[in-house]
Amino acid sequence: MTRDIPFPAKKTHFFLFTPVREALAMTAYLIGNLLGRLLMSWLIVFLVVLLRQRGRFRVALRRSLWPWGWIPVGILFVLGILGTVLAHH
Repeated sequence: MTRDIPFPAKKTHFFLFTPVREALAMTAYLIGNLLGRLLMSWLIVFLVVLLRQRGRFRVALRRSLWPWGWIPVGILFVLGILGTVLAHH
């Protein structure tokens, strides 16, 4: 019969201990969530610009990546975060 060996089973580095590992996982989750929300905000702005440019893909891409194109992206991003915070509050 084998005996269950509690964590850590062998000598590990400091950064692999459970509280630190959980903090890193939470940080990765948070960064992934924020980057995903930012990407979706940009995609919405890109689609609106694409419709306004009547399907001219390159012009819409250039205008959505132009520095002024990031203003509506930022507004959508902040509104999405605010909506999530207010929904969970």
